[in-house]
Amino acid sequence: MAVTSQVPLARYVASGGADFAFNFRVPVASHLKVFVAGTEVVSGYSLAGVGDPAGGTLTFDIAPVPGTRIVLARRTPIERTSDYVEGGALRASELDYDFDALIYMNQDTRADAITTTEFQTLADQIEADRGTAEAAAATAMAEASDAADSAAAALASQIAAAASQASATASQGVATTQAGIATTQAGTATTQAGIATGAASTATTQATNASTSAGTATTQAGIATTQAGIATTQAAAASASASAAAASAAFAADVVPRTSVTGSAVMPVGTSAQRDGSPVDGYTRFNTTLQSLEVYNASATAWVPAGQGATGAVGNPVFYENDQLVTGDYTIVGTKNAMSAGPITINTGVTVTVSTGATWSIV
Repeated sequence: MAVTSQVPLARYVASGGADFAFNFRVPVASHLKVFVAGTEVVSGYSLAGVGDPAGGTLTFDIAPVPGTRIVLARRTPIERTSDYVEGGALRASELDYDFDALIYMNQDTRADAITTTEFQTLADQIEADRGTAEAAAATAMAEASDAADSAAAALASQIAAAASQASATASQGVATTQAGIATTQAGTATTQAGIATGAASTATTQATNASTSAGTATTQAGIATTQAGIATTQAAAASASASAAAASAAFAADVVPRTSVTGSAVMPVGTSAQRDGSPVDGYTRFNTTLQSLEVYNASATAWVPAGQGATGAVGNPVFYENDQLVTGDYTIVGTKNAMSAGPITINTGVTVTVSTGATWSIV
């Protein structure tokens, strides 16, 4: 049967109900994959409308908790179970189903590809995180500077308090000496007793004042010592903040930049020969040799085109294109199948390896 243009993917946020519609054809019930909160589930629901070109409805036995993310996606197995025997009957139903399955596979693959909007959203978030890290670094540096100033002021207060305490101690010693002289004069000069008594009283007052000054100086020294401890703690905290901010700034320096808020993410650009020596899953770059965006797939141990779908006139993606000439060695792993539009020519000295369990179909 004819296959209409469909996006075999439906996303929902549960709101208390148990029914979730899918507006795309699911020829076999097992081809509909159900994800609840990011985890695939294979039971606890029933399907209506399997095989209907307009789609159908999935009903959970127990309604999902409100706010739970529900995803319904068709995943047509990348395989062909029919076999056309030389000289045998070519049944229209089998041929029609095989062609329909190819369209379903392409629609499934396209629905899984990251969209331009999703890519831009990711780039915007990276830029926002970098701005936040830079602001945090600036704030931490300012706090470190303030803490250093506080520490210097506290040290100056401690020095001044120590000087005050020394001065008070000296004054107390002088007062004690004067009191002794006054007592001696009172004993040896009876006629000057009145004068000596007055001098002794004055000396006693001076001694009291000096003792008070010494106590005040001791208190000031204690306060200065406390302030120095607080300043030392603040300096240590500021140093830790500065280290964290430096780490954040280093992270921000490694993120992908962009040309402006509404511009473009600036991806690394280079030839095939300039690829990373030890890539891992998710590495992304623009290949100037192939003139396309590519992503490293560790399962396939190869760089693969990123987000490439059908092409055509503006607003009319009809054609899936591939090269006619194989210029580099390639291995199709045993867990994968491949399909190309022929004819295909393999260059001399180039090897295409189809591993056990894999199939390469040239149509």
